[in-house]
Amino acid sequence: MCEMMKRKAAAKAQMSADLATQTAELDKLVTEMNGSLGSKKVEAMAAVVTRLVAQFKALSAAKAAPQTEPAKEARQH
Repeated sequence: MCEMMKRKAAAKAQMSADLATQTAELDKLVTEMNGSLGSKKVEAMAAVVTRLVAQFKALSAAKAAPQTEPAKEARQH
């Protein structure tokens, strides 16, 4: 396997692991939110929204980041 493909596979595996971690964090926050009442529920909802916004910003930043040379080469083929 060429070096570019190895790096691409490693990056994909890392993205999958990161997504699984983020999903688990959100699941935990939503479970806490669903089990809360009153002001605790409002606090839990704020935690969920805050986490979602952070994840969205991270994804947006990653998409906006300059492409590496291997990514540019892959798009040309």
